[in-house]
Order: sequence, then structure tokens, then C-alpha cells
Amino acid sequence: MTATTLQEAVEVLGSQQVDLVVAELRLPQMDGNAVIGQLKQLMPELPMLLTSESVRAGERPHQADAFLGKGNSSAAELVERIRVMSARKRGPRKVSVARQLQFPGIAVAG
Repeated sequence: MTATTLQEAVEVLGSQQVDLVVAELRLPQMDGNAVIGQLKQLMPELPMLLTSESVRAGERPHQADAFLGKGNSSAAELVERIRVMSARKRGPRKVSVARQLQFPGIAVAG
């Protein structure tokens, strides 16, 4: 899904399930960091990633959960950040692990 204005982004968040927001720092109508800040007020638990071609990580404070400089990051790094942010939102997976306890003459599986 794509939104070109803050109002469109708010409408998308209100009408569709969104797993992650990726915003460019320098947007035509508004600063991407301001967009992230306003969206975070609506949905603080939603992971948000800010990107920029001209600003490097740490050069400027941001409100996003993560920041990636376009010229300094590989596609693999972007995918890894998205994977980590999605996992944080989802929370720990509930894994069913069968443990077997053994005592002399008794076997208990649980």
C-alpha cells in the first residue's frame, strides 16, 4: 500500500491491516520524521522505519523504530531490519517443545 500524504496514510491505517510503515525522510509535502511522529501517536505499537539518501544514521534524531541510510545499506540489511521489527511486533513465538523427563522406572513426557 502506498500513501502520498499524511491524510492518506492515516486513512490506510484506519481501514487496512498494516504490519510496517516505511517512510522517506524527505517527502514533498512533509518531513518523513513528522509523519512517523504523527502515525506513532495513532498506533505506537506499529513498527516504523525511516529511510534517507542524504542523511546518515545518528546525524539527526528521529521518531522511527529504525533508520536506514539508502546509500549505506544493502537490500539484505533492509530485509533483516524488517524481519526483526516484524518479530518484535508479533512477540515471541509460542513453540511447543516436548520435554522428556526420565526417572528410574518412570518416563514422563510433557
